[in-house]
Amino acid sequence: MISQFFVLSQRGDNIVFRDYGGEVQKGSAEIIFCKVKFWKEDGQEEAPPVFNVDGVNYFHVKIVDYLGVLNEDSLRKNFVLVYELLDEAIDFGYVQTTSTEVLKSYVSNEPIVIEAARLSPLGPASIFVQGTK
Repeated sequence: MISQFFVLSQRGDNIVFRDYGGEVQKGSAEIIFCKVKFWKEDGQEEAPPVFNVDGVNYFHVKIVDYLGVLNEDSLRKNFVLVYELLDEAIDFGYVQTTSTEVLKSYVSNEPIVIEAARLSPLGPASIFVQGTK
């Protein structure tokens, strides 16, 4: 079960946040941001996709699909779509589907496409990275 889901900016600010159970501390976004950005454990330069801190399992991914170019501005302009996707993909903390094709059939909002040339992508500590649709 997923307890919290968030997308962070390059500075560690919450752009998208959803708490599904209330059992994880509120500062968990700061914990994962610092761990992923400044990871230097086990001789690795990058944080693994799954790690544990004080009994809480953290998962982080870098993925792009629905909005085309992803950066802080495109996420902010498409926040309604992002939350609609979250509502369809995750139900009370349980993942229902992550298939883009399946989600497209349930989602009614259209993405607001942002030009890639004028915006910088989200950094490595974010859950999304720059890409094209």
